[in-house]
Amino acid sequence: MAELFPDAKIICCVRNIAWVMDSIERLIRQNAFDVSGLFCNATERATVYSRTEALTQGGRLVGFAYTALKEAFYSEHSHRLLLIDYELFTQRPDKTIALIYQFIREENFGHYYENVEYEAAEFDVKLKTRGLHSIRKKVEFQPRQTILPPDLFERFNNLSFWAEPSYSKANLMVAKLKANAPQTP
Repeated sequence: MAELFPDAKIICCVRNIAWVMDSIERLIRQNAFDVSGLFCNATERATVYSRTEALTQGGRLVGFAYTALKEAFYSEHSHRLLLIDYELFTQRPDKTIALIYQFIREENFGHYYENVEYEAAEFDVKLKTRGLHSIRKKVEFQPRQTILPPDLFERFNNLSFWAEPSYSKANLMVAKLKANAPQTP
């Protein structure tokens, strides 16, 4: 990308992996009678443990995105990245968007955070994972209890390498990690 577009910048929204896994597990449970295309076989679909294990493998939905971001974060091009924490964005979208405009050196303009619905229902139906690409109408933070077992939540809770950066020149809009807080994202 740097060769083709020397001035390119990349903006990535990041979220604590434990909450990503919690969201996916909620979706799978909401579609309990569908055989989701996210999993290759019955063994992968069998339990919350096998589902999270499958999704975090290197070439899969969460694993690939995680390792690709980590590679970019520690690369010689990391200064081109802006990582935005999902929680911060949902709590303060106006301020977050203003900082994004600063990063890309463009003038800010008004956005409406009350009407941003999006769906890719046809794709989700083909994948047999209804709701995977559904976005709520309003941008807002919604705290909740996790449905992951405590050991799984803890396993993924400390993977947010971007929360305490070192050896990276990436630009960050992130909150400090909360120690052992499986109640709310």
